[in-house]
Amino acid sequence: MPADNNGDDRPEWERVAAGLRARIKAGQPGDRLPSIAELGAEYGVGATTVKMAISHLRATGEVRTRRGMGTFIPSGPADAAGD
Repeated sequence: MPADNNGDDRPEWERVAAGLRARIKAGQPGDRLPSIAELGAEYGVGATTVKMAISHLRATGEVRTRRGMGTFIPSGPADAAGD
């Protein structure tokens, strides 16, 4: 059964990305976002959906990722590249 999207017709990953943007705006540079599993549970979606949202945010410079460490709010444009 599909998740209740409250009339929002965007794909799930876009809804997750929008939610993460709000979290990023409320956070501080260097803050670590919850794990993929935690975000999946919070948004009621699978890991692939969360990864798609994070991938998009990374491509637009809104987050940086460090393999094995997590996803972080970048401290500036140079920091957004990640690895």
